[in-house]
Amino acid sequence: MTDSATISSLVQFSGQPIPGAPRVRPESVHPPERRSPDGPPRSPSKTESNAALPAPLLSGETRLASQQAGAPSAEPRAAAPSAGAEALTEEEKKKVQELQSRDREVRAHEQAHKAAGGPHAGSPTFKTVRGPDGRSYAISGEVKIDTSAVPNNPDATIRKMEQIKRAALAPSNPSSADRQVAAEADAKIQKARLEKREMEAEEREKAAGAGGAPGTSDRTSDRTIDKAARGARHNLLA
Repeated sequence: MTDSATISSLVQFSGQPIPGAPRVRPESVHPPERRSPDGPPRSPSKTESNAALPAPLLSGETRLASQQAGAPSAEPRAAAPSAGAEALTEEEKKKVQELQSRDREVRAHEQAHKAAGGPHAGSPTFKTVRGPDGRSYAISGEVKIDTSAVPNNPDATIRKMEQIKRAALAPSNPSSADRQVAAEADAKIQKARLEKREMEAEEREKAAGAGGAPGTSDRTSDRTIDKAARGARHNLLA
């Protein structure tokens, strides 16, 4: 006759019940007794019974994957370099450095025009190109500046043109176009000074015509009397 413990073991490990055997729940099976060398037989503890059962393989794999994904690495990861900088060749890196230098030079040049030109200068505009690293760099620029004379006001024109000349020559390396603007401002300064002298002369003439120069009438009368007297003497002598 087969005891219930043996049947329980067969059911547990084979997975198929034996025909004709009574059905026994695994929880009701008493584990085999173990003898202690110094005492009566003792039953294994609950912890020992659970430890004897093999852990499900799938569960073990899942925990391992979770630990690998979440556990911190022993070595800190270095910051990933940018894709653009990593992919550049030495020649491309040199080109980027040249573009960066040119960009700084152009922007400083146009900003000097803007700062010195004051209200007569507009905002800088730039022409850019895309470098090997995908960024845009300024390679040239311009600042629009008002070089028109102030109507009927030579003094204001002179002040304006002097500021425009300073703005044109403000950068450390003025371009040929900058020097041309400065020369144009110089020419307008000379023209405004000439206009100022002409306006002052006209004002003096107007003042002289309106009031007359003092003593002019008296001197004219004296010359007329002297001429008549000389004519009378000539008649007497004749």
